[in-house]
Amino acid sequence: MKKICILFIMLLLTISTAFALSKPRWDVRPVKVYIPPNHYYTHLMKNAFLQWQDKTKSAVWFVFVNENKQKDAHITVHFVEKNVNCEKENAIGCTHIQTNDEDFYVHNDIYIASKTTRNKIGKNGKPEKIEVPISSEQVYRVMLHEIGHAIGIHGHSLNPNSIMYAYSNNNDNNPQTITEEDIQFMHNVYR
Repeated sequence: MKKICILFIMLLLTISTAFALSKPRWDVRPVKVYIPPNHYYTHLMKNAFLQWQDKTKSAVWFVFVNENKQKDAHITVHFVEKNVNCEKENAIGCTHIQTNDEDFYVHNDIYIASKTTRNKIGKNGKPEKIEVPISSEQVYRVMLHEIGHAIGIHGHSLNPNSIMYAYSNNNDNNPQTITEEDIQFMHNVYR
């Protein structure tokens, strides 16, 4: 009975490892990233990539390419005023992922907006949509979130404190961060 339990546990570990490795991920290192220069979000975006690199202890690491090498980038960042490239019209960020037949990433595009759409009750008492700027803190959290998708986290966390939670919070007392769960997931994907 003890041998059967041990074999069962080993089988489960093998299946979970195979599942983690079967998820789309980069098969190249370093991952080349193009971030448009001279934008007011450029420095924030670079810091967000470096934070993932640091937190995961380089499970995945990055090199930043300039405009001359943009075509060689694995991840391309796009700064837009309003996100028309995302499914939701009020999205601050989204990531478009391309994989090959072997389920490895080929190229990913991250879109980050500087404005979003909010609903407001107008003077006539009817709802109307207005464009509002986004705080740097919220944009940075969205950057971290979208990088998480671009490097291998495909779903969303159920933990509202995780950077991979489905929605960005504006709670400065309890901000979203890269959690141990996020880091462990990345180590499973890239082991």
